[in-house]
Amino acid sequence: MYPLIGAFAGLLLGISSWLAAGHVIKHYRIADDADAGWLTSTRARSLPGLLTFIASAGWGAYTCRPGLDFPHVTALLVVTALLLSITLVDMAVRRIPNSLVLALLGWAVMQSVWLGRPDFEHLAYGVALAGGLFFLIALAGRGAMGAGDVKLVAALGGLLGYPMILAGIFCGVAAGGLGAGLLLLTRRAGRKDFMPYGPFLVLGAYVIWARYLGFWP
Repeated sequence: MYPLIGAFAGLLLGISSWLAAGHVIKHYRIADDADAGWLTSTRARSLPGLLTFIASAGWGAYTCRPGLDFPHVTALLVVTALLLSITLVDMAVRRIPNSLVLALLGWAVMQSVWLGRPDFEHLAYGVALAGGLFFLIALAGRGAMGAGDVKLVAALGGLLGYPMILAGIFCGVAAGGLGAGLLLLTRRAGRKDFMPYGPFLVLGAYVIWARYLGFWP
């Protein structure tokens, strides 16, 4: 029974995140004339949309089990929806909306108060360390990393806190390197092509966060 409930909740979460991301990118499409037609409310039946919904339902079925209390289930739903929306938008238009980043940081503070993980001191350390580190990388890289990535990783630092954010950054960087390598090997991208980095940062942080809160062993 629990997996069925989880699958249904995950499906609703995936659909909601898809529609929310489609709504957000309309503003960027007008400004930048970006080709994000695959991510709109009218294309929810496309292959990327179906894969998103299936993955969300599967994750919901896996994580919904006896013993999880209401605060942790709420955390799972909120964080998954926010990070999934950020990922979809960045993949579509190569932008990370400030509104979603601020919502993520706001939830990090609420999580600290409600669940006590991380405590506020380690939350502040995580924001300062992750944001400061990526700010320096962005300066040194001269455009290789955008301001959106810096703000995102700072918010992820608040979500995980110090020192957990270090593991999240490591996983994100490793995933980004693997993804770039696969694109180069398959010749789907060249060395000078731009690749959205936000989804890999999100993936690395999410894996550590889910383990941190006990959603997988």
